Amino acid sequence: AFAKAAPGPFIEPLSMYVAALRGGNVAEVATALMRIGRAHYGAKEPARAIASFEGGVPFAEEAGDHQFVANLLGNIAKIHRQMGNPAKSVSFFQRSRDKHDEAGNAQHVVSMERELATTYAMMGETAKAVESNERARVILERLGDKAGVAAVVINSGVYLVQSGDHSKGLTFLERGLALAEEAGHKQWMANALKTMGLVLTRLSDYEKAMSAYERAFALSEALGDEGGAAELLSDMGALHGRQGRYDEALDHHERARVAATAAGDDVVATRALSNMGLVYLERGEFAKALSIWEGTLPVWESLGDKLAAAGALLNIAAVY
Repeated sequence: AFAKAAPGPFIEPLSMYVAALRGGNVAEVATALMRIGRAHYGAKEPARAIASFEGGVPFAEEAGDHQFVANLLGNIAKIHRQMGNPAKSVSFFQRSRDKHDEAGNAQHVVSMERELATTYAMMGETAKAVESNERARVILERLGDKAGVAAVVINSGVYLVQSGDHSKGLTFLERGLALAEEAGHKQWMANALKTMGLVLTRLSDYEKAMSAYERAFALSEALGDEGGAAELLSDMGALHGRQGRYDEALDHHERARVAATAAGDDVVATRALSNMGLVYLERGEFAKALSIWEGTLPVWESLGDKLAAAGALLNIAAVY
């Protein structure tokens, strides 16, 4: 009766839970609690989802199912991170990784190491993020997964760049690019080249930066990644602008806007348009810059991007 009185998504898992408890089937109890947790998560009740997943852990442990325990712990970790508690998620990711290791599932161990790397990077602990990726790399090399090796090396490069260590980050990116080329993985090649373009721009090596962006753009087009290609056009436009090539900058930003609009990416399209405003400002065409930013402001507000909206307001104020 208790189960049948529950909301729709909970009826079946609650009925399963009650039956499993009555029958003393600990594995079924764990499965039911996993499904209840998923129902809570689907109902946007993360705290209750965590409680359900945590409730399933001792039952799965009693059943001796290391893989199931690892899955429950991984779910808990991801929800804590989504709720803005990355530090709290770390121990759950670590426990999940260790249980996957006990279960002999190397690929899942790699997944948890990569989740840990992402989490550490969010917390600003770049050295730990790189260490996690390196542990994943060792396993991936043992498994013969060349594309996976390239991915973790490139991600480490990205984390290092984000932390401000451009030199070391560039070294990782170049190494990752070579690995991605060897694996024939165009997407990871494009990812590496895009970040390399950013780093080389910051290091004022504009010729190499443009070459990296152009290679990344060609790869994105070959992959049919319209959004990625649009972003790269805007990146190239910004690079032209840095060098005072304003006509080329405007051309690339306009191409980026058109491509992003066609791809349904309002964020990239609006950012490209906003960047055109910066070019007009540099050229002293204040009316055009003002018109653009006054037009982008309501778009940013409708997209819920408060930071971009604030930037538009600051740009408008700068013109006045």
